[in-house]
Order: sequence, then structure tokens, then C-alpha cells
Amino acid sequence: MYLHMTIGPIVSLLAGILILVMPRLLNYIVAVYLIVIRSPRTVRQRRVSLTRAIHAD
Repeated sequence: MYLHMTIGPIVSLLAGILILVMPRLLNYIVAVYLIVIRSPRTVRQRRVSLTRAIHAD
């Protein structure tokens, strides 16, 4: 029998437990998520939309 687990659910479980133990930690988790993950995506999306607008002319 093989047990296959990915890192995502484990990290989510640990984050959930830490948030229950230390609710103030939620602020830091959200801040890190927004800075590390969402900011590059937003910049990339704006570059793509600007490139499309320039080439549409």
C-alpha cells in the first residue's frame, strides 16, 4: 500500500492549526500571500493587457 501526499494539503493543515492557535498569524499569512503570490501575477497580467492594447492598433 502506497501513501501519496502532496505538499499543498499538508501546508494548508499546518496553517489552519497555527491560525487556530494564534489568530493574529492570519494577518501575516494573508500579507505574505498577497505580496509573494498575487503581486507578480497582477504585474504580469497588466503587462499582457498593455501588450495586447499596443498590438491591437
